[in-house]
Amino acid sequence: MSLSLHEYVSMIESAGNKAIVLNTDECCIGSWAVFAYSPKGLTEILRESGPLLLKRGWPAGPVDFIKKLAAEWLDQDNAMLPVVRRAFGDG
Repeated sequence: MSLSLHEYVSMIESAGNKAIVLNTDECCIGSWAVFAYSPKGLTEILRESGPLLLKRGWPAGPVDFIKKLAAEWLDQDNAMLPVVRRAFGDG
């Protein structure tokens, strides 16, 4: 089954989540990307991670956090990876 971008975003939003669609100029991977997230859940994770975000110069708001994440490639030893993994279900 293949979904259009509009159908995919609608599916995410109908489940009570949010979606951010970023174009090739906004992503370090060289293509567009869709980030799906729970506004409440991501806000809580970012709040709990506030000291690390501040120390590393990362934004604490969900949209700005996702845009920075999409724009920067993180190495495996990057201090932000635990926050990213927790935010997107891998940790």
